Amino acid sequence: MSAHAGRDSVVELLLEAPERLEPGLSVLDTRLRLDEQVEVDALLRDLLGAPVIVLLVRGDVALELARIAAIVAALQRGRFLLQRLFGDRGLDSGARPRFVLLAARFPDNTPALLDMLGGLEVVAFEYRVVSGGGRATLDLSVFHRTHGPALSGGAAAALQQSASPAPAARPAPPAAKPAAKATGRAAPRQPAADELQLLDDEPAAPDDARRWFLRARESIRALSSHVTESQRGGRVHYKVNDDLLATLTLDQKGFRLQCGKAGSELTVADEEALNRGLNSVFELYFNQLGPDRPLA
Repeated sequence: MSAHAGRDSVVELLLEAPERLEPGLSVLDTRLRLDEQVEVDALLRDLLGAPVIVLLVRGDVALELARIAAIVAALQRGRFLLQRLFGDRGLDSGARPRFVLLAARFPDNTPALLDMLGGLEVVAFEYRVVSGGGRATLDLSVFHRTHGPALSGGAAAALQQSASPAPAARPAPPAAKPAAKATGRAAPRQPAADELQLLDDEPAAPDDARRWFLRARESIRALSSHVTESQRGGRVHYKVNDDLLATLTLDQKGFRLQCGKAGSELTVADEEALNRGLNSVFELYFNQLGPDRPLA
């Protein structure tokens, strides 16, 4: 193990098969320096273009909180340069970043510390390097996952498929059930491999509208296994039992979202509009339609 335990070796083993972290990840760069003081071990993008930052934890987890905050700030400052460097490889440098932390072993207070990063989605993996047949491999186990914001990176639900647990790894502590308005997220359902396609008859629509449309579809699908999806008349409908939760429309005019049966149709052309529309959908689900709604 010692021959493969260095930072570069661990990251290299991980990036040999990044899909073990999450389906659809693509490696963009390693040992990337964002400014004079901030460096990330690896920069990846998810299947919708959002940046995914890999960090190897080498010390106190509490210190990593400051490191993550510095990286977020550096990503924001350098977003135009990053877009020029990696935009042609599918990176959306303006999307909310997500983080993957790697450590041989995390201390027991790690979940409480990471949950302080309420606005970010962070997944902590414990790893061990296994040598067999003359080749080293990386064995991964999810230690903790923050709930993150309701509108975190597009492939968040796919993280449930990540890495098989190591035989000797400690089980992850049970996560507290998130408050509806704080996270907008229930136990996610896994999308099938082909679920991120557009409508059956793919419409001619602006690229930005397609991106917001796909992010909305993934976010609503990940909301709960009680939400069902159907397509009719060029629109995508989401229901909880027989109650209409949301309707998504994508056409030449762009992407529009309607909450519930009586809600007005909202044109989604930026992150703010997407957040506003999806938060309305989440509130409708948790407050009126879902099985977790208040009964009083």
